[in-house]
Amino acid sequence: MPLPAELENIAADHADQFDLIAAFGVFEHFSWDELSARLRRCEIMLKAGGHLVLRFPNGQSPFGLAPQNGDPTHKTALSLAKLEPLLLNSSWQVMRYGPAFQPLGHSPTRLLVRLARRLLRKFLSGALTSYMARTFRGTRL
Repeated sequence: MPLPAELENIAADHADQFDLIAAFGVFEHFSWDELSARLRRCEIMLKAGGHLVLRFPNGQSPFGLAPQNGDPTHKTALSLAKLEPLLLNSSWQVMRYGPAFQPLGHSPTRLLVRLARRLLRKFLSGALTSYMARTFRGTRL
């Protein structure tokens, strides 16, 4: 699918101008063909050593399924495994892949609540992964 001419012009007009491009909740709205083209345009607009920051629902995580599938405008479920093939023929390299950074907070109560939440999330994620592995071992879905 060709890019709209205005996006082509924007990328050309702003070549090597940005140190950082941030796209939060954007790339999951593109098809695979559009993703590749958008990544190339971002590559053109970034200065050497610049960074592209993407945030999207994790298509490999059970916790990312509701945000991904709950929005009818999402075209692509993204994950590191799915992005890596798109990055092969580019200068991109993944610097960090993980959950969104969340500061712990300043008050002791807020700190304890967030730590408890994180521990519970890790426990539930591990328990769910273990359950799924045992339940569906050898089963074709």
